[in-house]
Amino acid sequence: MKLTPFVFILLFYVLFTGCGDGAKPRFRYKPLEKVNPYPVEWVRFEKELKQIDSTVTADKLAALCNKYDDFCRLYFVEILNDGRPMPMAEIARGFLSIPESAFLTDSILRVYPTLEKEKKELSQMLGYASYFLGEQEIQLKKIYTYQSLYKFGAFVLDSIAGIGLDFFMGENHMPYTMIENLRHQYKRRTLSSEYISSALAAAIAQDAVDKRLENAGSTLLNQMIYEGKKMYLKAMFLPETPDSIVYGFTHYQLQYCEKGEVALWEHLGKSNLLYSSKKSDFQKYITEGPFNPSLDLPGNSGTWLGAQIIMQYADRLRMELSGRENKKETDRKIVQRILEEQDPLIFIQKYKPRKS
Repeated sequence: MKLTPFVFILLFYVLFTGCGDGAKPRFRYKPLEKVNPYPVEWVRFEKELKQIDSTVTADKLAALCNKYDDFCRLYFVEILNDGRPMPMAEIARGFLSIPESAFLTDSILRVYPTLEKEKKELSQMLGYASYFLGEQEIQLKKIYTYQSLYKFGAFVLDSIAGIGLDFFMGENHMPYTMIENLRHQYKRRTLSSEYISSALAAAIAQDAVDKRLENAGSTLLNQMIYEGKKMYLKAMFLPETPDSIVYGFTHYQLQYCEKGEVALWEHLGKSNLLYSSKKSDFQKYITEGPFNPSLDLPGNSGTWLGAQIIMQYADRLRMELSGRENKKETDRKIVQRILEEQDPLIFIQKYKPRKS
């Protein structure tokens, strides 16, 4: 198959100019001061629910929901029943009577008998989120783990967060191959324990960006900046996590993007894609997808590029604000400026693609 000139240039860079280690964070900022882990209570809700059999009574469910009143209705009605009104006891009986549900809970408890490693990593991630966003923004009290038969992965809502452990069973977990939105290898590769902190960091980042969003815009540039802001925050919350996990790329895909940052930026401009509002023309640049290096860029390469644009903007702000106040206030002010700025042209005014 004939290579397009753009793809050929990227392949040449990756294959013949040498590759960096995609496991190491690229140009990642990390605060100089020590950032303490964020204390939060953990509830293994899938364990609690396992204690109630499929003949659950209203009294049993009431006792459970009195104990976890901040999560119970959200779980049964919004997550399991897609928001449709129905008595919770009926939803619970239906869910617990499904053989696959019991099998999945048992599988989760075998894979995750404890969560000591994940708790440590998540507490540190939350510490960085609180550092950058401020204590008023991060007020989590509890993290609930659960399973929903592959309906919902991770979320944050006011003082609670949730992690669907059924989305982190390892890429060889057989049920994934039978679920349309999970069956592709590029997706299954991210469904393992090392991606748990990344998933919750993404949920916190999206919440922070969306709270301040006035209009996401319809052009590729608008979408790159919108997605790039979320990815930038996610990277800040995980300063020592490999880029491959932060961006959901393989090491080779990262190298492909890093070696071709200049070519990608020039391609989007020369092809008149940056200011296009025709989503079918640019959707592949801002969504996950398969990667065939002889044909095209990795899916989400535009999101990756958007994050690089935001990181350069943050670096320029840091130089501008350096020495005016303490480091933490400067770091928070930079994040706030990024979140509040709605004009994508501001971010690209002085952007210069890096040459790896």
